[in-house]
Amino acid sequence: MRRLMSFTALIYLFCVAILAVGQEQPPEKRIDPKTLPKSDAKGNPIRYANKTGHISNYDESKVKPYTLPELLKMADGEPVKNAEMWFKKRRPEILNLFATEIFGRIPDNAPKVKWAVASVDEKAANGTAILKKVVGTMSDEADAPKINLTLYVPAAEKDAYKPVIDRGAAWIAAAKPMTADAAAFKLLGMQWSGASKAAMQEVAKDLIATQRPDGGWSQFPWMESDAYVTGVALVALAESGTSAVSDPVYNRGTQYLLKTQFADGSWHVRRRAVPLQPHTDAGFPFGKDQFISAAATNWAAMALTYATGKGS
Repeated sequence: MRRLMSFTALIYLFCVAILAVGQEQPPEKRIDPKTLPKSDAKGNPIRYANKTGHISNYDESKVKPYTLPELLKMADGEPVKNAEMWFKKRRPEILNLFATEIFGRIPDNAPKVKWAVASVDEKAANGTAILKKVVGTMSDEADAPKINLTLYVPAAEKDAYKPVIDRGAAWIAAAKPMTADAAAFKLLGMQWSGASKAAMQEVAKDLIATQRPDGGWSQFPWMESDAYVTGVALVALAESGTSAVSDPVYNRGTQYLLKTQFADGSWHVRRRAVPLQPHTDAGFPFGKDQFISAAATNWAAMALTYATGKGS
């Protein structure tokens, strides 16, 4: 239902956008687009469609009478009866309305855009921002159309950020992890917030002590080892520098990952969450276990990347 409500906002956007669609003119009243102003009195851009004769309209009083589509009713009038009907039938209808009536579609043969940074001003806005000018080139042709993009990002204010980081670091240092993955994330947080090597070694010692004889880690003592917690633990040990990838601990962990990897390159981990929400298939293997399996595959791949010397 929450997802249904989120699309209510999109319908309102659809309603507003309808007011800006073109106003059809009979063929005998078509005008030369060169005579049109670039914008109306309020600064809204004026566009002319050669094929249909439509002119951009932002005046609601000029819009012909219309009836907005109902959110939970199909185009043929059939009510949406359940979540499956929403996702498989009604939602695609609404997305198609946005594509055909508002935003349009990207042509299948549209050239790829190649982006490049043209210039950087690190003291823009009186030193409070970094200004980047980026140019996108649509194809490799010499006279290809270009997209000029200006980006502003906040400049680092270390003096303002440091107290926030210090408070977070103090909380992480005092936290008592109850699970192996929590210990691994604590170790990562300590590394990123600049904790001492000695303090991190103490956390790493406790994490290493929970490694199973099979080389893996489990979230809780009564659970089997899995690629998710094993991957997180190995990445934390490597990232923090508390265990070299050549250490026996790390080697046992990577051997566990290699033995449990599937032929397609993924890892399977059984879900822990109570299935309160309807399952939506995202295309990853293992059905209803796919969410945690995807996370496990990410962490396992990163852990193995460190073992090859290419981690960062």
